[in-house]
Amino acid sequence: MKQSEDYLQELVERLENGEPVAECVASLPAQEAEIVALIDAMHKLSFPEENEAVAAAQEAKLLAATQAQFSGGRVGEDDLPITAVIRTQIQTWLDQLPIPRELAYGLAAVLVMILFAVVWTSLSNRPGDGLPIQVETSTETIVEVVPTSAAGVVDDPPAIDAEQLAEQAEVAAIPPTPQGPTVYLPLMTSPLDFRAETAVIDNIQGIVEMQTDDGVWTAVNQTTTIAAGQLLRTGNLSQATLNFYDGSLANLSANTEISIDELNALRPENGFRTVVMTQWTGDTDHAVQFRNDGGSRYEVNTPTGSGIARGTKFHVMVTADLLTRYIVTEGRVDVTGAGRMVTVTAGKLSTILPETVPTEPAFNIAGEGEVEATGPVWTIAGQTFQTHEHMITVGNPQIGDLVRVNGHLLSDGSRVADRIVLVRRAIANRFTFTGTVEAMGAAWTVASQTITVNSGTAVDADIVIGANVQVSGMILADGTLQAKQIVLLDELPGHPFEFSGVVQSIGSDSWTVSGHTIAVDVFTGIETGIVVGDVVTVRGVILANESWLAGNIVLKFDALPTFEFTGTLNGMAPWQVGGLSFEIKPWTIVDPNLAVGDLVSVKGIILSDGTRVATNIVSLAEPINNVIVFAGTVTSMNPWIVDGLQLVVTDDTQIIDNITIGAMVSVRARLMPDGTWSVLTVRLLYPDFGQGCLTISSPVVAFDAGMIRVKHWHVDIKRDGRIHIKGNLKIDHVITVPLCTGWDGVTIIVGDITVIYQPVVIIINDGNSNGGSSDCRGSKCSNRGSNRGSKKSG
Repeated sequence: MKQSEDYLQELVERLENGEPVAECVASLPAQEAEIVALIDAMHKLSFPEENEAVAAAQEAKLLAATQAQFSGGRVGEDDLPITAVIRTQIQTWLDQLPIPRELAYGLAAVLVMILFAVVWTSLSNRPGDGLPIQVETSTETIVEVVPTSAAGVVDDPPAIDAEQLAEQAEVAAIPPTPQGPTVYLPLMTSPLDFRAETAVIDNIQGIVEMQTDDGVWTAVNQTTTIAAGQLLRTGNLSQATLNFYDGSLANLSANTEISIDELNALRPENGFRTVVMTQWTGDTDHAVQFRNDGGSRYEVNTPTGSGIARGTKFHVMVTADLLTRYIVTEGRVDVTGAGRMVTVTAGKLSTILPETVPTEPAFNIAGEGEVEATGPVWTIAGQTFQTHEHMITVGNPQIGDLVRVNGHLLSDGSRVADRIVLVRRAIANRFTFTGTVEAMGAAWTVASQTITVNSGTAVDADIVIGANVQVSGMILADGTLQAKQIVLLDELPGHPFEFSGVVQSIGSDSWTVSGHTIAVDVFTGIETGIVVGDVVTVRGVILANESWLAGNIVLKFDALPTFEFTGTLNGMAPWQVGGLSFEIKPWTIVDPNLAVGDLVSVKGIILSDGTRVATNIVSLAEPINNVIVFAGTVTSMNPWIVDGLQLVVTDDTQIIDNITIGAMVSVRARLMPDGTWSVLTVRLLYPDFGQGCLTISSPVVAFDAGMIRVKHWHVDIKRDGRIHIKGNLKIDHVITVPLCTGWDGVTIIVGDITVIYQPVVIIINDGNSNGGSSDCRGSKCSNRGSNRGSKKSG
């Protein structure tokens, strides 16, 4: 084989040096001579420049052909494209050549490149090709092929008219939504069985399992399909999405189980859609393609009731004790339980308890904020919430913690909490700093600061006087620094990390934890008894090649998994550090002036579906020794006192934002040898978030050019030009309003107001008008005796 390769290389070099082809192949058999001639032709071939417009059109055609293959089954031999025929002929020809196999396949690649160039050139020169322009309306998607000029520039598209359909009953303000599937499938895989009778499972995170006809649960690790009669479930810190053939979606959160009962998700041009599933437990979110055909069905059953969607976005929650709640954000859902049906429109929710009828729909309120009071009445995000016997709390939230609250509004505007979930533990009075150990014992001295330790303090082994450590803990009421953790930083082979996640696979040299590959070696300490599906905490270092090496892996029992690591900032859209992606929220504390390439420290929490959310992103560009970072409430500004700690403010101190007494601030201070804390920066903890933000849904009762008044909020909403209104604002139209309460207690509007529901008024002819006619004044009319209770399927 070596001789053949050398001989071929010699021939190529002779060609490159300008020797005529005829002389180079004079002593070769005919077949080998033909190959060398092809190589010479390839060298002389001028590869055409790519035309982006034509390439886009060709890509669209390729995707359409692929989709047609998915929906139409396998392609017969008679229908094979010409490229497949040529490929078969080339393979047969190469098999007959008396040359090594490796060389044959290399030459095959050359031939494919030549064929691609020829096909590209021919397609690029075809007249009349155009780019698909998609025009969306509220009822259908129109695809128009628009001619392109010779330069590939799209000419002005023709005007397209589309009639807007409306239901003859209360309907939602349906946003423009394209019909048809929106799932994107990889081209270079085996074709999926994607059709009306199946749904594609993707967006797979954590532990996702499917039960087949034989009753066996099988892990789903890559995009696949599910059909009627099968079950799907997710584990801790996990999620998955079902993509139906008509474009509807269902997202499963953690610890959720559903069964597919009926499935025939036909597209509008093919007939009625039928999607029926049962949700046994957990949380799901649904985005249902709007249909106005009178026969389509999208139904989510639960052990206590059912909900039929009418072109809708909605959430379904089923608890362990079989409480069911339907929360509608767009459109409407007909909810049935114990023989009674209620219609839940956008912005409302309804709850079903076992063997009871659904509650009357109530307007929804949801958001995140700090807990200021607990008990029969909670204070969250600066607003009070009543409680009830069926209220759900997750994570045992305490005063100072950040929580997410979901609830409803009573007719008098008072708020009732239905579920409160811990998002982040209180950060006030918590500190972190790095320094050198100067003394150890019942009390430690680090960076000239006295640190108290107790039996609950986690201390790394091998720490000695003179070692460089990171200390984190609580600032007690008297100013004492109580250590929660002391981590050795000396001689680490990389940047430290710690995070919690669900175990997906266990190998001899690597584990997969919440989608992240973690290397293990003989020095990794692993707690016994860990199996796939367990939630664990992993500590280790990020090496120079950005691989993550575990130092120890232990079971995690905390209700709020966290992560913490140091690394290079790879990007901010989306955020990624050390190769690990995460999200930020309005309450994330981010150092100003960060740039890609900076060394940063990231701390955060992991939501129930496995999503990582950063709580703090701190720059490590400056020396970190003897610098303490903490958060607290400003109680004095002359002198500066934060949570009882007196701070030294100098001319070099940066005071960011408009800080007032009572505000929560983030402080970065240098620990001085005399024990004082010299402030480097002090800024509002999260100026745009304050105590918290809530979104309410409520009908409009009055409005003019300067204000909007809603039923469930007793303060007029000012229209000062900064607030945009999306939709047609009228009396009785339901809007969503995002509200945030600042540290000063003032509630402000922080985003756009959206019209999510507009009732259609139906006026009944009372029979007294002349000739049986009536003046409906632009509203929809119907005659007495018409079926006002009938509702079309969506």
